[in-house]
Amino acid sequence: MTKRYLILFGFLSLAFFPFQSVHAESVSKEEGLYVTTEDIISDIVLPVLDRKVQKEYSDEHIMWNWRGIADLHYNNNHSYDMDVRIEVNPQLVKGKNQYGVENDLVKLRISPSCDSNKINQMVCKHDFKIEILEYKHLSQ
Repeated sequence: MTKRYLILFGFLSLAFFPFQSVHAESVSKEEGLYVTTEDIISDIVLPVLDRKVQKEYSDEHIMWNWRGIADLHYNNNHSYDMDVRIEVNPQLVKGKNQYGVENDLVKLRISPSCDSNKINQMVCKHDFKIEILEYKHLSQ
């Protein structure tokens, strides 16, 4: 008797609760987007670099452009020293060359977090931080 009720319940559940399937698209809708490692690093470093450029030129609204990473060096304490070239907009630099471009070189140290078990905890003892080591005006 219970077999009949189970079979009847199975048929009714199939009739009232149809199986639905969802097909996810495997192709991204974003076209023309290409991100490099340098793009990712620049997104991380830009806020710190922007504050330094504003302080260097004493202008909160200074316009500047990222020109690329000039040098990258790995340190044995799990940090990276990086030289970044930037170009400052000459129209907004007060008292400077109004016709040329101000080229600057910024030396940064990027220290990723040491919270992974795969990293030597005796050498690496820092949290994530970005510090500016040196700022040079190349155009002078």
